[in-house]
Amino acid sequence: MRTKTGRFYWWACLLWLGGANAYAQVASKVHATEADPARMEAELSQIQSTPVRIGRLVALGRFYANANPEKALQFARKAEKEAKTLASKPHLAEARLTLGYIFLQQSVFSQALRYLLAARQQFGRLRNFEKEAEAYLLLGQVYQATAQSPEALKNYQKALSQFRKSKNEPGEAEALGHIGHIYEKQMQWETARQYQRRALRIYQKLKNPTGMAQIYENLGSIYEDWEKFDTARRYFEKALALNQAANQQIAQLSNLNNLADTYRKQGEFEKALVYTQKSLEKSRFLQQKYQERSALKDLAKTYAAMGNYQKAHDYLLQSYELYQEIFNGESTRQMARLQTIYDLQEKEKEIALLGRDRQLSRLQNGALLIGLGLLLALGLLLYSRQRLKLHKNREIIAQNQRIYEAQHELTQAELQNAQLNEQKLKTELENKQLREEKLQDELLAKNRELTTHALHLIQKTNYSMP
Repeated sequence: MRTKTGRFYWWACLLWLGGANAYAQVASKVHATEADPARMEAELSQIQSTPVRIGRLVALGRFYANANPEKALQFARKAEKEAKTLASKPHLAEARLTLGYIFLQQSVFSQALRYLLAARQQFGRLRNFEKEAEAYLLLGQVYQATAQSPEALKNYQKALSQFRKSKNEPGEAEALGHIGHIYEKQMQWETARQYQRRALRIYQKLKNPTGMAQIYENLGSIYEDWEKFDTARRYFEKALALNQAANQQIAQLSNLNNLADTYRKQGEFEKALVYTQKSLEKSRFLQQKYQERSALKDLAKTYAAMGNYQKAHDYLLQSYELYQEIFNGESTRQMARLQTIYDLQEKEKEIALLGRDRQLSRLQNGALLIGLGLLLALGLLLYSRQRLKLHKNREIIAQNQRIYEAQHELTQAELQNAQLNEQKLKTELENKQLREEKLQDELLAKNRELTTHALHLIQKTNYSMP
């Protein structure tokens, strides 16, 4: 059974193992060259394809999540930025999932929650059930770490549903294990056992020794809660054997401590001391201070149960001193992590501000150039219109001149015609007068002739009268 004093370490281990398992499938798909982070970083500048580069940045972010959080955040944030530039929703969701994972590993739960919720929502819209399940699984760990068991259970159940949709059996088994653990903490041990056994069957089918060892550990804890110590011990021994075969040194520490607990609770103190001492030595060798403190406390409990209160006091004092060291160190690391995150955010804000300033400057310069261009265009337009107007005026003047000249010529022609007509009329009048004079002359001549003839007749008549 995990005691209250050991829960902090247990949660740290669960967080590390759970986070690692959540990305196990993704990691298995990463190219073999990506096992070398130095080579991965060196190749970044040579990658021309933005999607490939984003994938490499995400892989580096995951790789450094525990070893170098600052570096991990830089890679993950760069992946997020490039995904935004590319306007690729799948890559953006992947980058945010990685950021959430990094913050979870560093126990910065508020930021982890923010990024994981965003990633879960985006993967849901993309109908990427496997990635959505990973986000739900990590969200469950965030809620579990912050003592929000109902929310944790809800997210683990959603993760289970989505892993089933995507036919992801390792993910399904991991979700079942987490759900079983929640029910164990709620003292619903039978329900917890059923979930753990379902997870175990999947891991056995997949021949996954690491997963099997974790579930054996969980089942042992349930039987320990039931005070069925012999059954609990068999499961702890199975977990220890698998972890020894797989050389999982850190996981063995919890197995040894749990075995010691079962012996102590059954009154077999000497056996309990053997296992606890092994756990203490191994935890010191591996520099696992949480498990070292847990072993010191267990030794104090065992010696107290044996009546050796001096040794119990000594080990308890060592446990307390180590607790102070852990607490101070963890506080310092947490402050350093928060400071790192703050510094990164400030740098990003500064970069964003500089970017906005540059953008504003470009906009101002662009506006100025556009204004100058508009003024120039307006000037050219006015000049062009003025030239056109002058040209039209010249054409109008020329046309008027042509009209005037034509009218003048027409007037001259009409004048000449009038003069000619006048001359013609005058000539005709003169001719008429001449004809009239001629007629008058002819008439006078006729009259004279008639008169002469008449006189002649008269005379002739007179001569012939008797």
